Amino acid sequence: MKIHIIVLFFLSSSMGLFAQPKKNNFYNGISSLLNGKYETLISSKIGSEYESKVKIGLQKIINDNIVVDASYINYLNTYDYSFRTTILKNRLDASKIPIKLYYKTAIIVQSNREVIFGANDKLKFLHQFYINYDIRSSTIISLEPIFIHQNLEKTKLEPKGYPWDFFFVGLGINHKINTDFVITGQFFNQIINEKLTDKYLKYGYEINLKYIKKRMSYNFSVSNLGHLSNIGLLEDMGLKNVNSLKIGLQITHQLEINLKNEKD
Repeated sequence: MKIHIIVLFFLSSSMGLFAQPKKNNFYNGISSLLNGKYETLISSKIGSEYESKVKIGLQKIINDNIVVDASYINYLNTYDYSFRTTILKNRLDASKIPIKLYYKTAIIVQSNREVIFGANDKLKFLHQFYINYDIRSSTIISLEPIFIHQNLEKTKLEPKGYPWDFFFVGLGINHKINTDFVITGQFFNQIINEKLTDKYLKYGYEINLKYIKKRMSYNFSVSNLGHLSNIGLLEDMGLKNVNSLKIGLQITHQLEINLKNEKD
């Protein structure tokens, strides 16, 4: 709730700002903040249970190293905020090793999540590393260690029925067929006790075909994973064992904002 109030305050302040262009320093500061490259997206997945999930998101590419993202998913009224950065980029570029390292963290608020122990049960946290290896200019293989923390408040209950921490390993391939088409595949394995494999889904996969046309891209996917947030693996694999086919569609639009600074 506090986050939404801050956003509304920022928007109302911005409206006042543009109504008073004489405040050049303030205007120039805001325009510098807003300037940059963005991606807007809308995506949806539907499975055999006919429950459709829809996501609307906005991503800002701050520079070659940092990307921030905010999105809303209709499932459980979810708000998803993430931050991604490169690791050791200069050293790896200088060494000419065809490897890129990324770190991503996310905070997810599921507003309509059922409270088990306390209000903080609605929070989830993600930490994810990407290790990308360029086989050639058109093909990349990635290894993704993933840690997701479910923020259940501590109680006297045994943790067996209420797990807090989940570990996954992802393996992916990204192949650029030509200038218009890219195909990707991802396979995920949940690191759990073998005795619990009947309770949780141990393996997940997604195959995706992307069509690129200028600033627009269209993604068609098939998967046994149905959720659209950064903690989708937790929802699909960590908390249940449902292995049904899901069909997904995502439309992405790239744009750039370049507001000119005003002179005194």
